[in-house]
Amino acid sequence: MAKQTAADLARKLIAKCPDAPARTLARDLHKKYPVIFPTIDRARSCVRRELGVNGKVTRKAPSPLHRKPRKPGQFCIPRGLHQIDPPVHLDNPGKWLVISDVHCPFHDRVALMTALDYGVAAGCEHVVIHGDFYDNPRLSRWDRPPGTLDPQKDLDIGRKILEQIAAAFPGRKIYKIGNHDAWYELYLAQNAPELANCKHFRIAKFLELDELGYEMIASKQEYSLGKLAMYHGHELPKGLTDPVNVARGVFLRVQEAALVGHWHRTSHHVETSARKGKIVATYSIGCLCYSSDTEVLTKRGFVKFPELLDGDLVAEYDPDTTTLNYHQPIAIQRFAYDGPMHRFESPRVDLMVTPEHKMLHVKDGQWFQGSAECVAKRHTLTVPVAGQFVGNNDGITADYARLLCWIITEGTIDTSGRGCRISIYQKKPHRVREIRALLMRLGIKTSHSIDNRNGVRQFRINSESSRAIVSVLNNDKTRIPRVLLNSRVGVLRAAYETLIAGDSSRTAKGSDYFATIHRGLTDDFQELCCKIGYSARVKDTVMFTKYAPDGARIFRCQVRKAAISKVLGKSVQAYVGDVYDITTDSGFFVVRRGGLVSISGNCNLKPSYAPVNKWNSGCAVIDVAEDGTYQVENKIILKGKVY
Repeated sequence: MAKQTAADLARKLIAKCPDAPARTLARDLHKKYPVIFPTIDRARSCVRRELGVNGKVTRKAPSPLHRKPRKPGQFCIPRGLHQIDPPVHLDNPGKWLVISDVHCPFHDRVALMTALDYGVAAGCEHVVIHGDFYDNPRLSRWDRPPGTLDPQKDLDIGRKILEQIAAAFPGRKIYKIGNHDAWYELYLAQNAPELANCKHFRIAKFLELDELGYEMIASKQEYSLGKLAMYHGHELPKGLTDPVNVARGVFLRVQEAALVGHWHRTSHHVETSARKGKIVATYSIGCLCYSSDTEVLTKRGFVKFPELLDGDLVAEYDPDTTTLNYHQPIAIQRFAYDGPMHRFESPRVDLMVTPEHKMLHVKDGQWFQGSAECVAKRHTLTVPVAGQFVGNNDGITADYARLLCWIITEGTIDTSGRGCRISIYQKKPHRVREIRALLMRLGIKTSHSIDNRNGVRQFRINSESSRAIVSVLNNDKTRIPRVLLNSRVGVLRAAYETLIAGDSSRTAKGSDYFATIHRGLTDDFQELCCKIGYSARVKDTVMFTKYAPDGARIFRCQVRKAAISKVLGKSVQAYVGDVYDITTDSGFFVVRRGGLVSISGNCNLKPSYAPVNKWNSGCAVIDVAEDGTYQVENKIILKGKVY
């Protein structure tokens, strides 16, 4: 074993206690090694030499252990655990392309390609992805939209885009973490805190940024491009308003030249300082996506407002007959709005509307209409949440609907071979008799057998009938076919009772619960309930069973057999953004917000609302000079063209 020198012992102790004063370290060395350090002064000289504070000679040879000289008794406060990362200054001269709020996989493909083509044509060497490149809907704490992709598929799509961006711009590539990107860290901290600090689960590793050549800037970390401060937008204080535009609202907060994304709008604002006459400009750039939290019920299911097509038929509610039917809306509007919003909440209602919005409520068995501002003053408030669907008389029969629902809940579809085979499984004797009688009424040929291990009876439907049924189901037993959902109310009630008999439970008080692992089936069941006059709220839970020891995600729909619901909470909230509306003949239609279905009315539009089409797409090109000064070209992208 090699003999340790005085310097080795001093370095070892310094590495163990890097913040301890030199005299304290010297006392410890003298006490432990009195032969090597006969006096405290000799030990202190050795320690000071290793710390680089023992004269000019030691400071000329830098060492990782070196630190600044400290006076005796000076405070030594350790670094806090939640310190924000130091600011990053990007001072590379040349042109930078800045894109923000791509929200992959919900990106606007044409707008994104147009922005990249414009950056290449403008001679940009460097690129900044200014936050929210990924949307991360599955990791959000908000209601997860139906039909969203799996996280791995989102990453695969995003990686292809990031690879092409990296190949197009040879200079520095910056990836700023936005609020949507940061949802990964929050999700990990809440659901797997033990893994949150593991290096293999860090967000840079998760997004594979190092492999793609991107430099990451953390969520709340400040950075600048030349002398221009860069914020995604979520770092700024809450309650940011834009009485003129977003850029002016940013100036009122930061009081310096800055560029933000986050708000999905292109704007700029210029101020002149009073004393030195210095010009300060702020900018906000547009997004490369479209999104909305509110959905409207159409003939093809619940659809986000921006995805409404001109030919879509919406579910219109008639307060005189309390019925639902599909009609062509008279108009579809979107308006910019800055003002108060009235929110109505309960376990089965979630509405947030403008003060002039038309609301429908019931009192003593009679319907009344009024603005949200007036209705909110009522002590008790009951609103409609469902209706009776008129539907098509030429749709499928009630027995055929029962068969489809038995297959959805208790059946399998096998198309692996040359033919097609559907099987239905059931153990309860009265349900077995019900299924046998149903198949006989429909004239469907079947064979059946009993599993002696558990007593489950299997009904096997022949290939010819199976092919016809599969065509109606669109070869997907995880969704209720639209031809069934758009049938008359009697057929829908038959389908409801069968679904409850298959994958549900009924309490002694008559409450029904429907459970499934498929989110799409949950959405269809919620629509079905609304059309037969029931309300259904969804709970997303994880259950641990012997078949799923690691936990399985279960969607449980709690059904309340009533078409109205009381509002338990009323509040007024400040709002800056876009509001939506469609105009119908009756003035009311079916919407869903926060996973809860309710009836909403038309809005009495006022000229103070500024009409807009959508959140605009955009990008920016910033030319940075050697001295840090810059020129900003803030562009709007519309239909594949840059303006």
